[in-house]
Amino acid sequence: MQEEVGLTPREILAASPGPLAKLLRLGGIQPELRAARLQEIARKVKAEFAGDLKAALKKRLQLEKEQTGKGIRAAKRVLQEFPVVGEPSAEKILLFSKLVPVAAVPSAFVEVPARLWFGEAGKNYAADYRAAREVLNAGLPETSEARQKAYLLLKKHGQQTCKRSRPKCEVCPLTGQCAYIQMQAADRNVV
Repeated sequence: MQEEVGLTPREILAASPGPLAKLLRLGGIQPELRAARLQEIARKVKAEFAGDLKAALKKRLQLEKEQTGKGIRAAKRVLQEFPVVGEPSAEKILLFSKLVPVAAVPSAFVEVPARLWFGEAGKNYAADYRAAREVLNAGLPETSEARQKAYLLLKKHGQQTCKRSRPKCEVCPLTGQCAYIQMQAADRNVV
């Protein structure tokens, strides 16, 4: 995309919707909708942040020096003003842009850490997400590299092995540490 359109808000806004959507087909479904959203985001970045969202986020993160969590919350609020960006996406953006080494959890695979550490996902997505984030935060070094790696490993594990509806526990390399497997075994022994 960088070579064909560019990455700055000005370049994205100058791109025709058709070619932009064609490039976005590589990323999944509804490329036309995603192209329109990308241009909406570019307009907002240009208008509200003088074309430099990263600088605006860094400014918000300076509040972290005043009070722990304050700057991160402010940066997440800015990101959550964009279309389809919730807290999990905001944390992923902060993590992968290397602005803050937050313990982000892959939002589509929140059941993976829930199974590994708690046995099963609860009824409340937000609570499961927060609990998984707390475990990651406590157990990982506070570096972007370590937390990015954990994020990607959890995502891959959810895509390939610990699937939402039919986890492949029989081939999982983590069965020795998995609370879900231990609960399953305990349930079989009770019967």
